[in-house]
Amino acid sequence: MGNFFNASDGAKIHYVDMGRGPVLLYVHAFGENMEIKMPFFEPLAQHFRVISFDQRGWGKTEIQGEMSLDRSAKDAKDLVEFLKPEEVYYVGYSMGAADLFAYVRLFGTQYLRRIAIIDMTPCLINKDDWNHGLYQGQYTEEMYKNDLETMDRDFKEFNVYFFTETFLPNNASNKRDFTPTKEKYDNLLVMLKDMPGGAEAMLDLPERQRGVCKAYWISMCENDFRAVLPLIDKPTALIYARPGSLYDEATAEYIASKAQKPSLYPVDGATHMVANTHAAEVLQKIIEFGKKIES
Repeated sequence: MGNFFNASDGAKIHYVDMGRGPVLLYVHAFGENMEIKMPFFEPLAQHFRVISFDQRGWGKTEIQGEMSLDRSAKDAKDLVEFLKPEEVYYVGYSMGAADLFAYVRLFGTQYLRRIAIIDMTPCLINKDDWNHGLYQGQYTEEMYKNDLETMDRDFKEFNVYFFTETFLPNNASNKRDFTPTKEKYDNLLVMLKDMPGGAEAMLDLPERQRGVCKAYWISMCENDFRAVLPLIDKPTALIYARPGSLYDEATAEYIASKAQKPSLYPVDGATHMVANTHAAEVLQKIIEFGKKIES
């Protein structure tokens, strides 16, 4: 991989373009990049022309300009306009789905033909009567402020409890203890040992990457996309983990109640890491829903 295009603000963005057929735009999750997603792209490229890009500060796209959901949404649109497909099937996983919400807020559903949202909420922080935020509805404004302080003080501490909550199945009624203990750390060393770079590479980020993570975390937490959902007027697959860990069935059902043309696709026995731990099933659902483009 080594393709780059210039975004509308002049930034140099790394992208991939592979396969043939209807165009599928994949927008990656928090912490992902295209290199680690290649095993996921290859089966998709047997059915679609897959295009994707490293969001700013991830993979081979350098830190440049603004790093936010809005900017990633603009970069997604810039890539589509650079490659010039008439329409795309937008697949967004986690933060990539939040980028989709930002895209619809900025551009409506221009260029979009179908959409797949993989395990995401339109609003991370619980407020008023909203209880479908992060950690299956247990993330508060106070926790968010504490997280920003923890990121500045000891990013590894934040990662220990965040990855614990991400990888382990849970349910909304279970009151959680977010304390980063040695036991959690030791468990993560085992759970993350096969991840690219190993457990320590994921938990103890270099200073440069800590700033990238914090910028996107702020953007995710300070956006509330609930008002955007009724504007999603294209057929939309909601692929979600059940029982889940960060989000759950109730979150997917809420989005389905607001979007105009939803279809629910649960993946049983999965956590928020569903696109990795249950990749074959997620791919099957993405392909199945995408095939309806030509029906």
